Amino acid sequence: MQDSDAMAAEGKATGKKAALAKRIGMVAAGLILLALIGYGIYNLMSSKPGPKKPPVTTIKIMPDTPPPPPPPPKEPPKEPPKEEPKEIKVEQPKPVEAPPEPQNLKMEGDAGDAPSAFGAGQVTNEYSGGDVGVKIGGGKNLAAYAWYTGKIKASIEAAIAEQKDLAKEQYKIVVELWLSKDGQVERIEMVNGSGDEKKDALLRQALSSVKRISDPPPEDMPQPVKLRITAKSLG
Repeated sequence: MQDSDAMAAEGKATGKKAALAKRIGMVAAGLILLALIGYGIYNLMSSKPGPKKPPVTTIKIMPDTPPPPPPPPKEPPKEPPKEEPKEIKVEQPKPVEAPPEPQNLKMEGDAGDAPSAFGAGQVTNEYSGGDVGVKIGGGKNLAAYAWYTGKIKASIEAAIAEQKDLAKEQYKIVVELWLSKDGQVERIEMVNGSGDEKKDALLRQALSSVKRISDPPPEDMPQPVKLRITAKSLG
């Protein structure tokens, strides 16, 4: 009995010691924590700001050459010099010599001049620079014959016009010519001349240059075609 009481008393004493040790540990931990907090506050209060860094000074090395001079001021634009009005000389047109007037060529075929194209009646064909006028009596193909005679006349007129020495001369000649079916002049003759050898030589030369009529003759046109050509001087 006494032993059990002793053991109980010993157990209580051990529990008290453990509780006391626990309290001492808690107090010690609290003191350590307070010491750490105080140390931290002390460091914050006693800390000084670090030394400021000196400002960095940048030094630029200037080149040896001096800067270019400023550009000169712009001059105001000069007004262009006023041109004085120039006198324009108008050349008077030189008088142009009028070309020689065409000769009056008259081609006639009288009735009875067979086998001429004009054997059925009187036909006159006068030309002085304008259109050709033809008057024909009745008969088969006479209108076509007269039209083709006008083409022959135009060819002879052009050939005579090439002879400048005949431009102001007057003459009256009779010409006969034969044609092929395609309009080629097979033969041409001056049966009656002007009576002047010089004029006749020039006329023959002109007639010999007539080689072809631009169109073939009408069918069954009588040949030779006989033309009486008269040139009247206009000078």
